[in-house]
Amino acid sequence: MKLREIAYSRSGDKGDVANLCVFVYDERNWELLRRELTVEKVRAKFGDLVKGDVVRYELPGTQGLNFVLTEALGGGVSRSLRADPHGKSYQSLILDIDIDTATPADAGTASRGDVEPASWAPRPDQVSTFRRQGWIKLPRLLDDDELARLGEIYAAEEADGASTLMGQVGAGDDAAGFAYQAHPDMAKMWDNRIDLRTRWPELQHLVARYAAVAEALIGCDEVKVFWDKTFTKPPASVGTRQSVWHQDYPYNPIDRRGFVSVWVAVDDVTEEMGAMRFVPGSHRLGPLGRFDLVGREHDWHETLRPEDMELVSDPVTQPLLAGEATVHDGLTLHGAGENLSDRPRRGWTIIFIPAETRWTGGPHPHADNNIEGMVLGDAWDDPRFDVER
Repeated sequence: MKLREIAYSRSGDKGDVANLCVFVYDERNWELLRRELTVEKVRAKFGDLVKGDVVRYELPGTQGLNFVLTEALGGGVSRSLRADPHGKSYQSLILDIDIDTATPADAGTASRGDVEPASWAPRPDQVSTFRRQGWIKLPRLLDDDELARLGEIYAAEEADGASTLMGQVGAGDDAAGFAYQAHPDMAKMWDNRIDLRTRWPELQHLVARYAAVAEALIGCDEVKVFWDKTFTKPPASVGTRQSVWHQDYPYNPIDRRGFVSVWVAVDDVTEEMGAMRFVPGSHRLGPLGRFDLVGREHDWHETLRPEDMELVSDPVTQPLLAGEATVHDGLTLHGAGENLSDRPRRGWTIIFIPAETRWTGGPHPHADNNIEGMVLGDAWDDPRFDVER
């Protein structure tokens, strides 16, 4: 496994000295990082790029390692003839180091009995990581019975017709703006059933559980549940494609930040199945606009300007065990690979917005979210958006 799958990095420079910090996404990988990312491995990876010493410092409070590399920048910015005199590319180079995950330190080896209590809340350091990176992995918050029932509901929804997004946006310009929803290539990325909570009230307590997590991460007193939906990525035998890199925010008629998506794995989701992947730090770039989700495939860096690259890290793919989840900011650039397995990849997503969020006047692709009588600037006060606690 590459280091980038469990950690992210940041770099700095002063004269001919480079500074590299590496932090794990999941605290359960802290001991793995300590064991595997040694001075010897870093020195071997950087080779002749570093002429001086490599010194490692441990940062247990933030589950990170700090490496100081001397004589590492060809003399420093004012003297170096290197293409990257600041050593910014070093943060990508260190994440290319191979690590041995044969021990239980890997997040993917967590016991299926590791279920957090319903009252679980993110710690301050996890909130900080979310706000800095634009996403985090959540532990399993569903017990065995809840997870089994979610799977049953998911199966019942899938057996009941086509995607409920198809053809819902009316006519004229509104329909043209969301025509991609009916394109056959969309179903190869994902297929949706919308607002399960309104048909299955027993899911409302799970929505409330994740709402409390969202409030802590966003930093607001109350959230609304904007919608929830299934995400089924078909297997290769049916026809699959990558989920195109995009942000969620630009596709929604809302006026402020704080839009977050919780993605709950209904079954185990491996990287081969098209696990979610994120570009850490990309939420700080602001809205990048609506991308073409069906016209062509594009790589993540094609969506950014050259100067943006200093603010983001390389994409991270996050496999999940059933019941685990990720949560990402609506401005975080994300996607997923093809599902190369022989079974569907299934996830349940809940989207939250701060209660004070206002309508900007545009249509929403889900018809039930286009509330009759709403006026530009209104809050989303319809009872369908309330979190039942």
